[in-house]
Amino acid sequence: MPIPYEYKIDSNQIVSKISGILHSEEIAEYFKDLNNELSLSTDFIGIVDFNDADDLVLKYTDLKILSDLFQSLTDKGHLITLFYAYNSHAQGMLGMMIPLFQTMKINVLVCKNESELELNKSILKNDSCQPKHGPDSI
Repeated sequence: MPIPYEYKIDSNQIVSKISGILHSEEIAEYFKDLNNELSLSTDFIGIVDFNDADDLVLKYTDLKILSDLFQSLTDKGHLITLFYAYNSHAQGMLGMMIPLFQTMKINVLVCKNESELELNKSILKNDSCQPKHGPDSI
């Protein structure tokens, strides 16, 4: 199933929601869709709701493909992706993915509650400074 997203031009945010079982092929298609989004401005941020994700299926052989596709987004101006995961299941999956993000040089921050997400969105929008990690961030 494709990953739904909305590009909010006024705030320069790509807002996505993950649900069910996420496969590497779906991630690749998502990255391709974003790369084809003509209206993306530089320094855009991603906001991904990971709360309804059930599982993640990634193959080692897909990491190079995903890395190359994401590099194209970085070249277009990706600044950071804020994942929000308010439950322990989603947080556990994202915790497992952090080394993959680092390998692919994806700048991410996992927000574990609504106030942390809103704080970081506000900081990124208004101050153009680095996001703040709350006491319960990964």
